[in-house]
Amino acid sequence: MNILTDKLPEAVMVSGRIYKVVTDFRFFIKFEADITKAKDGELSAVISTHLRDFYRNCVPLDVNAAINKMLWFYRCGAEPEKQDVPTMAEPQTKARRYYDYEQDGQYIYAAFKSQYDIDLNADELHWWTFKAMFAGLSDCMFVQIMQYRGTDLSKIKNREEKERIRRLQEVFRLRDDRIKRYANATEHDNAIKAQVKARYEQARKMLEESKKGRE
Repeated sequence: MNILTDKLPEAVMVSGRIYKVVTDFRFFIKFEADITKAKDGELSAVISTHLRDFYRNCVPLDVNAAINKMLWFYRCGAEPEKQDVPTMAEPQTKARRYYDYEQDGQYIYAAFKSQYDIDLNADELHWWTFKAMFAGLSDCMFVQIMQYRGTDLSKIKNREEKERIRRLQEVFRLRDDRIKRYANATEHDNAIKAQVKARYEQARKMLEESKKGRE
């Protein structure tokens, strides 16, 4: 899909049926924050809640397919193995984690306002539009902060410059809220699907047992 020529999706197809979905960027920023902070055993509940919201309380019967499509939307139509840089949809390793939507919120807000004259607190943006604009940010405090975080100190020869960058990295260090890290987006997606499928299967069995008890 080409963002320049194709209309951005407002719905997805799952098992041959069209479902209207949530497209607002705020939903996916919240999604990222929640799955990042979810502790062991909490991820399935978090995903289930967002799954219902994404499909506007009409989740497809094929839960695996529903999750796949939500994650596809989350990655702006890209497949995990085709992503060249860390994104919100690809869990970042500690060495590759350069930003956090919550911790860097004020810098991101200021960057969008300055560069695009967009008020992220008031304006409506499709998630894919937000991500494209996010990738295009330049010459602002937020981009500088990401550059500080991504700088390899071992490659800086000048002692004073190395110490300056080290101090800046400490100032802008990201809080390590992520409980569980994954090697890549595929492993992350599979973990999500396995936990949510188990949760739905447990609910289905409980419903069947309840029906048998009433017979």
